[in-house]
Amino acid sequence: MTVREQSGREVLEIVHRALRGLDRREWGDYRAAFADRLHLDYSSWRPDSIGWWTADDWVARVGGGFINDCDATQHSVSNPLISQDGDHVVLECEVRAMHVLETQWLELGGTYTWRFARAGDAPGDGRWLADGLALAIRWRLGNPDLPALAAARTAGA
Repeated sequence: MTVREQSGREVLEIVHRALRGLDRREWGDYRAAFADRLHLDYSSWRPDSIGWWTADDWVARVGGGFINDCDATQHSVSNPLISQDGDHVVLECEVRAMHVLETQWLELGGTYTWRFARAGDAPGDGRWLADGLALAIRWRLGNPDLPALAAARTAGA
């Protein structure tokens, strides 16, 4: 197995574990995917979700927001393309994200781009951690008002 193949397998597993943690509300598993600071671009979802964040702040925002307000979510990724960018590994994949509230739903589709760096100081040290994450939404199906409905239900609980 080549270094690139090994790195690709490692980052795919990290993404799958992170998304499983997200859907199961296991925030420690979601947080484990990220370096302490990361550059985010979720502006296709929320215009103010772009720029540098601490991973803890990002996980707190996700865990205290729309995802947590839903009854269930399911994030699935497919068609991964893995490339090397200097000392970084970049994973680009398609994403489908289903969000359910009682009998209503909102599904989003688009592209995730995850950028990974080694956690250790020396090349080859440590495990890969995401220091960049971008979501480019290309389509939406279902109730576009679901985020507001979910937030209102949580606020009224």
